[in-house]
Amino acid sequence: MGVEIERKFLVKQGSWPRDPEAQHVRQGYLSLDPARSVRVRVAGGRGKLTVKGESRGAARSEYEYTIPEADAKQMLERQALRPVVEKIRHRIPHAGLIWEVDEFLAENQGMVLAEVELVREDQAVELPGWVEREVTGDPRYFNVYLCRHPFNSWRRDQSGGILHQPHPQAGTIPWRRTGKGVELLLITTRRQRRWTIPKGGVEEGEDARTAAMRESWEEAGIRGESSVELIGSYHYAKEGRLCHVEVFTMEVTELANQWPEVDCRSRQWLKPAEVLPLLEDRELRDLFARIGPFLKGAMG
Repeated sequence: MGVEIERKFLVKQGSWPRDPEAQHVRQGYLSLDPARSVRVRVAGGRGKLTVKGESRGAARSEYEYTIPEADAKQMLERQALRPVVEKIRHRIPHAGLIWEVDEFLAENQGMVLAEVELVREDQAVELPGWVEREVTGDPRYFNVYLCRHPFNSWRRDQSGGILHQPHPQAGTIPWRRTGKGVELLLITTRRQRRWTIPKGGVEEGEDARTAAMRESWEEAGIRGESSVELIGSYHYAKEGRLCHVEVFTMEVTELANQWPEVDCRSRQWLKPAEVLPLLEDRELRDLFARIGPFLKGAMG
């Protein structure tokens, strides 16, 4: 099994050096499942079939195989989901690394992304002057997302700003006081059994706080008092759809032995220092890393 470690950035329009040997790339997806996407690609007279696992920060598992170009073209025409993603790939050396700049075409024209592959996640990277901002953890800039939601379908305001709205969700960071300090509660996802927080969609007529409390009961079997103010928010992809989660803290006052999703989730109380190593989602880790002041107040 290979592990792909890469960081991704938006590129300033028209600012990057062109590659005279740039390749035209056509790729499509046989599966858009974010946990196991299956991609077929034609570039440079060769075909490739790639299976990628779910992103965990900047890393994810990857299996890639060379296949006959004719087979790859046939898959793109007959089996691949529409639209097929087309782009011009430029390979640009900078500070000892090779940057791949993708200039998207057709339904995604106007999007330009740069990727740099690394040996390890904490590897130091000197950024070229033509990158704008990092989007490594933003599912909207995954090729698999652009296949389902092409860039030209993203709504914009009159100034050109993107109004593409993610699916609204709400969740909680549950906590409790103990004789040894504050503990935080994590639960597992239903399919992948990864650690996360209780969260879910905001239903019609609900506000985010009410939805967060409801989801906490349904997914974790807990009730309590939620903070009035948001502690923060983060994004993640679910079944190819971008979700935006507004997160509240909740002091747990009731912990049930039976609850609606008891058969498909686990839960665990942890010390704050034990939480970050268990979280695979970068934005959620960043959110937990910022709640130190709240925890100090809770302990006081």
